[in-house]
Amino acid sequence: MYKAMLVDDEYMILEGLKQIIPWNELGFEVVKTAKRGQEALDYLKENDIDLLITDVTMPKMTGIELVREIRKFKPDLSIIILSGYQEFSYVKQGLELGVKGYLVKPVNKDELEQKVIQIRDDLIQDARMGTQKELYYDTMVQRWLNDELNEDEFLNFIKELKIHLNPSYSVIIVNQANNPVDLSEYVKSQQQPFMVQTENLSTYQTVIIYQGMRNELNLFVKGIEEELRGQTFKIILGESVTEWENVYESFEKSKKLLLFQEFYGDKEASQMVVSLTDTEEEVEKLHFLSFNKALMIGDMATIKDELHGIYQQMAEFRYTPENVRHVTFLLFTDIYRQFPSLDKEIYDDTLKKIHHSSSMKELKQWLDQILDSIYDNPAVSKRYSDLVKSAIHIISTDYQKDLSLKSVAEVLHINPVYLGQLFKKETERSFSQFLNQTRIKKGQYLLLNSSKPINEVGYDIGYNNPTYFFKMFRKLNGLTPKEFREKYLQNYQSFEE
Repeated sequence: MYKAMLVDDEYMILEGLKQIIPWNELGFEVVKTAKRGQEALDYLKENDIDLLITDVTMPKMTGIELVREIRKFKPDLSIIILSGYQEFSYVKQGLELGVKGYLVKPVNKDELEQKVIQIRDDLIQDARMGTQKELYYDTMVQRWLNDELNEDEFLNFIKELKIHLNPSYSVIIVNQANNPVDLSEYVKSQQQPFMVQTENLSTYQTVIIYQGMRNELNLFVKGIEEELRGQTFKIILGESVTEWENVYESFEKSKKLLLFQEFYGDKEASQMVVSLTDTEEEVEKLHFLSFNKALMIGDMATIKDELHGIYQQMAEFRYTPENVRHVTFLLFTDIYRQFPSLDKEIYDDTLKKIHHSSSMKELKQWLDQILDSIYDNPAVSKRYSDLVKSAIHIISTDYQKDLSLKSVAEVLHINPVYLGQLFKKETERSFSQFLNQTRIKKGQYLLLNSSKPINEVGYDIGYNNPTYFFKMFRKLNGLTPKEFREKYLQNYQSFEE
């Protein structure tokens, strides 16, 4: 039932408006009547309605003045204005203020009913459109977080939202256990446009893609803590990244930190904020994303340089033992995701070592040993199911073709949704991510072991668009194809040799 409000300084007219049409049958309830514009304005500042019908000529505050004030805080409210006579200036002002109708007193029953029906139908249509927009918005943000948007889709999404991007992004995960607080109003008040919320039996989760520098982010998170005062919650801050294409990495880091907390976090803590970097200097120097890209590049010296650099920076910034453990866990999970030769036993052993470690040096040496073991035995895949191995084999042999999850599922005679879910669970990458990484690894090999022009390399590995090949190569490696070839042509220690 929609809510209507009637405003007129004459009591008999108010009563007549309440009785002249069957409001309930038309889908409305008259929830308030007011005899003065100020009375109506005070009510509207505290309450929501869907339709306002107001007289024009009232003492102290006219109907036009009332509408003008209402538009300052309820720009979309449906309004009908009434007048004792036809006056063009009232009609003109009403149109300028976006009113839905102008009726002359005495009000004609059929005209009023027709206008109310029209407004009801508009409200129903707006609600449907709003639901569709919300679904579209949630879907697009989820796809962005999961690295499923191409550039055109992303730019169209931003254009439709009519927002300006700030080239610094950090993913925040907020988990609430019970009696959850809706953070949407707070997030909107801070001019942060990207947020999705999900709920299951035990957890209410809010994921925010924060735009802004790290010091601003810290203040934003303090605001969340205030909103959740007295609640049970965990707040996890992911890595800050400067390009929209890498937001998924910040999301992955946030999820991994949350997982680590579930393993070894303080079970008694009812309120927890986990952040690895607090200042812009730390964000700039302690760059986890560079390590991830080094793993994709695949050169042992580059990987170890990045690894040792991160530990050196943690020592410089005097990281607490707990934060060193957090960082080590994230570095290990990046290694584990990239190299399937590592099995569940290594994963469990590493978790134990991280939890019981006594020094930063010990943790760094352990990761060095893991990297050396991969270098000595790179090709053995120990943890994928036969179905996922089969899908990977198709990707490895047919990467030059126009492959899709659906086409591979058809070859394997399996439901594509099931295959996609299983593939993501076991490899920690979507099918398209894995396909792109496979193609780019093949491209690396051609860049270093042939004299083919860069555009031709792109065509040979399945990219018909040279620009897309260039962008994907740079996204995954942090280098352009030309920079990669120049840097590693003479000195490349591959894990795959």
